[in-house]
Amino acid sequence: MAIHQLLESLAGLKLTGMKQALYLQQSQPAEADLTFDERLSRLVDAELHYRAQKRQDRLLRLAKLKHSTACIEDVDYQAFRGI
Repeated sequence: MAIHQLLESLAGLKLTGMKQALYLQQSQPAEADLTFDERLSRLVDAELHYRAQKRQDRLLRLAKLKHSTACIEDVDYQAFRGI
């Protein structure tokens, strides 16, 4: 199976993360030295990461947070709040 057909099959199966990872593996010569198990493991890990990231993005979007980019590290605990 040609790589183009494989990429189309992955897209048809909605394995977008795996498709992107395979495309990156093809462009990096160091990846060719990995065993089949290692390459497959990296593809599956990429798919899991992609799905987790999409889920987090969807949940953040649905939460409709006022400051969606806020993070706990940015809290200024020294500021006077008048409480």
